[in-house]
This record gives sequence, structure tokens and C-alpha cells, in this order.
Amino acid sequence: MKKLNIRWQLTLWYGAVLTLIVAGFGSSVYLMLQQHLLARTDFELEEELGELVLEVSLASDAQELKRQLQQRFFQHASFDFQVSPRASNHAHSMIFRSQRLEAESLPIPKPSGPANSTASIKSSYRLKNFGETRVASRMAKGPSGEYIVQATISLRPMRDELAAVMDTMLTAGLLAIAAALLGGYGLAKRALSPVDNMATIAQQITGMRLADRIAIANPSDELGHLARTFNSMLDRLQRAVEQLRRFTADAAHELRTPLAVLQTESEVALRSEGTIEDYRRVAEVTLMETKRLGKLAERLLLLSRFDGDLQWLPHEDVPLDALVADVVDQFRLLAESQRIAIQF
Repeated sequence: MKKLNIRWQLTLWYGAVLTLIVAGFGSSVYLMLQQHLLARTDFELEEELGELVLEVSLASDAQELKRQLQQRFFQHASFDFQVSPRASNHAHSMIFRSQRLEAESLPIPKPSGPANSTASIKSSYRLKNFGETRVASRMAKGPSGEYIVQATISLRPMRDELAAVMDTMLTAGLLAIAAALLGGYGLAKRALSPVDNMATIAQQITGMRLADRIAIANPSDELGHLARTFNSMLDRLQRAVEQLRRFTADAAHELRTPLAVLQTESEVALRSEGTIEDYRRVAEVTLMETKRLGKLAERLLLLSRFDGDLQWLPHEDVPLDALVADVVDQFRLLAESQRIAIQF
């Protein structure tokens, strides 16, 4: 499987990190909004339940209680109400139910706390005719004893509001991630453009263009450090090539003289019919020049190692008279062929 290039890897990593951030932020906002809406619903339930408790406690008898509840709480735009005796939880014993609860009554919780207590029990139920609802229940003291008063409201509006917020956050999050991916790709492309320049320059460098170098835009960042390292490598490569050229020139220059001597001796021997002593002398000169070529090859190898920093050039004492005699012997035959006398 082909791996993605660095530009796409950076873009995808950037998008993945941003996705996690957006998802975490969106989840936090959703949960906080859910808690806020539920708290607001509970507050509204408490207000309505407080009015119902007040009505129960102010009634002088059971008939007046039913009449007042029927007039004030039978129909309501958002809330529904239920009043039942504390000692019973059967539907037929209900004191009052609002219009929408006639087909399905609310679950009655177990009594807890004294009558007229301000503490209420809040629970969420899923009813057949109402769906998910929020119910607040409280004990209240009425004309015929203690009652369980309840107020409820459907949670569908809250869920619809949360769903709308979720859709908005999803749309905004997807747009933000898409914009971030495009921006991240552009930033990655711009950040890695010096690498493309390095590759272009590296492809253009040949043996005749070793002097080209990479321009360093910012020497303090990582790409600047890479460019400096690459330029340093080019400097070393250029020095190595120049050393190789010098070595080649030196080798050619050093080999010309022994080869010229061998050529001259061979030509002289072929042009004239000499004695055995003359041929012996030619053979001796050839052998001597061959040995000199061998020594020259060793010296050139030593010189190449020195130029390549493989080892230091050793220092040794050389007798100058022997060196001069060697040079004279090297050029004697050439001089004689040109009728030049060398004295030493």
C-alpha cells in the first residue's frame, strides 16, 4: 500500500486533532445546554406545582377543591396536573386530572416528607400518549387530608430544541473541519515548499554545477538547519571532486615522463641495429622505468589517501643527492635524444 506524502499526513493529523477538539467542545456544549434546559423545565414545573399546592391548601372542603381545580387547571397550554389522595394510587380514586390526563394518569410516587413541604420529587417518564415527560410531585394538606399533587410537561419541545442545536453544531463543525483541512493543506504546502526547492536544486546539480547552493530563508528553523546541512554536504562533495580532478591531473603529469622514456628507448632500439650490450642497456632502462612506474603508482595511491583524509602523509628524510640523481637519470635519455648534455 502506497504511503501518503508528508503534506497529506500533516493535513490529516491536523484535521483529526481539530475533529477531536470540535467533538469534545460540541459534546460539552450539548450536555451543558441539556442540563440548562432541564433545570429551566424543573423551575417552571415548580412554579406551576406551587400554585396547585396553594389551591389545594386553601380549599375549605372537597367540593370546593374539585370546583377550583376544574376551573383553573383543567385546561393548560403546556402543563398537565393531577391530584390524588396520599393513601391511594388507583386511577378511580383520583381527586382531579387535567383534560389530557383523562386517558392516561401519571405514575404516583411513594409518599415522602410531611405535607406542605417545599421539597418535590422530579422524575422523567415515557407515557404512551405523551412520550417523554417531566413530572414534579409534592405532598399537600387539603380539606380531606393529605394529597399527592403532581404537575407534568412534555419534554418534546426540549428535545426538539436540543436536536436543532445539534444539527447546527454538526453543520458548523463539518464546515469548520472542511475549512481547516483546506487551510491545513495550504499551510503544509507552504511550510514544505523549501523541501521542494531543495529537491529541484539537487536534481539540477551535476559535475559541472557543483557550485550551486540552496538559499536559506530562515536559518533558525528546522528547514533552515536541513538546508545548511545540505549545503555543507555539497561543499564536501565539491572539494572531493576537485581533489579527484587534481589527482587525475597529477597522475597524468607524473606518468608522462616514464612513459616518454620507455617510448624513446624503444624507438632508438628499433631504428638501429645495436650490439647485445645496447639491447641489454635498453632492457635495463626499461626495467628501471618500470620499477619507477611501480613506485610512482604507490606514491599516487598514497597521495590519493592523503587527499581523501584516509591517513596523514608520513614524513621521512630524503637524501637530496639521490633524489637529484634519480631526476637526472629520468631525463638523461630524453636529453641525449635532443643532443643535450647533463652534468651531475
